[in-house]
Amino acid sequence: EEMVRTLNEYFSKMIDVIFQYDGTVNKFIGDGVVVLFGAPVALEDEAYRAVQTARAMHRALQQMNAERAAVSKPPIRIGIGIDSGEVVVGNIGSLRRLEYTAIGAPVNSAYYLGSMAPPDTVYITENACREISQAIPVTPWQQVQLKGGTGQVLVYTLDCEMTN
Repeated sequence: EEMVRTLNEYFSKMIDVIFQYDGTVNKFIGDGVVVLFGAPVALEDEAYRAVQTARAMHRALQQMNAERAAVSKPPIRIGIGIDSGEVVVGNIGSLRRLEYTAIGAPVNSAYYLGSMAPPDTVYITENACREISQAIPVTPWQQVQLKGGTGQVLVYTLDCEMTN
């Protein structure tokens, strides 16, 4: 019961942040959230919105953790992965069960990077960095071999002061 309560509180706060930046919550995978920008409605600056959302999620989580600490609850810490590129979106499944989802390498890459990101870290692919017209403070991290044999990509970390 406590786990369900904690996840619902966490997801409520994160979804509010995601919606502020016009993100679409695609799905929950355990305690993770897959978010799309530019689907189902095209947006300009999707990658920048994703970065701004990641920053805001970490700020909201800091506030939530301060409240949790006041009642002796452990902090919640997250890692985030961001990629950009073309994907296929639509209702996938059968007549018995459809799910609006996105399919493509950027979805897989972002999820993979998010799952390997240490707590309080945002990993951003070079694809996403290239699409952001505004300057964002990033530091090259390393080349990462993507799952599924789709090649290597240079991954950056969003500089810490920008996520706090």
